[in-house]
Amino acid sequence: MKDFDQEIRDIVVALGIPKEAEGPMLDSIYENLKDRVGMHLSIVLSDEDIERVQPIINSVDDSKLFSEISQVIPNFDEIVEEEIEVIREDLGISSGS
Repeated sequence: MKDFDQEIRDIVVALGIPKEAEGPMLDSIYENLKDRVGMHLSIVLSDEDIERVQPIINSVDDSKLFSEISQVIPNFDEIVEEEIEVIREDLGISSGS
């Protein structure tokens, strides 16, 4: 699984967030990403896939959630990357920033 933490930190840096506000902004972006990925998965996954992922969502803490799901859903990294790109666009940040 790709490590998306740096991409999210890069978004915060590109926004010019003061150091003291970086933590809450990171939390907000992670929560937004988690919600977006969840919605994306609910649209593209079969009922069987959702049944396989649901126990992971219910039992794993947030820091391990994406890595655990990526073991079950082969194209999970691409889904997360798409949603990170949407967040960048929503915030007016280009991919190269």
